Amino acid sequence: MQFTGLTDKNGREIYEGDIISNWQASANEVFWDECGFAMRNYHAGSLPFWSYAASSVVVGNVFENPDLIA
Repeated sequence: MQFTGLTDKNGREIYEGDIISNWQASANEVFWDECGFAMRNYHAGSLPFWSYAASSVVVGNVFENPDLIA
């Protein structure tokens, strides 16, 4: 998993494949696209990642917790 260079609001490093929860309490998968890191919300589509990282919390990852994004 690729490190994004950012941490969540608790100081935990955020990696590609991590599932983060933002202020709206929704689960978002961090992924790499052609423009850089983004987050995918399965209810709202793709969202910009950089603006949400500092206010989000890592709650798991897609490999160990796939049920979080269902």
